[in-house]
Amino acid sequence: MVKKSIPTPCIEICKIDISSGLCQGCYRTRAEIARWGMMQNDERFKIMRELDQRKQFIRPIDMRCNR
Repeated sequence: MVKKSIPTPCIEICKIDISSGLCQGCYRTRAEIARWGMMQNDERFKIMRELDQRKQFIRPIDMRCNR
């Protein structure tokens, strides 16, 4: 039986919050983003469980246009 790979949580809003070091779109660190493709599912699952809690550590994204 082949295990399905846990997909990336990336939502293509790739901006690192300076104060927390987390991506404002997916809430992962740069290191986690870089290593995602090489991680085993157990490590990916651990990170996925932490993502909701990480939201509190970053400022909301300003989605307004800069005109």
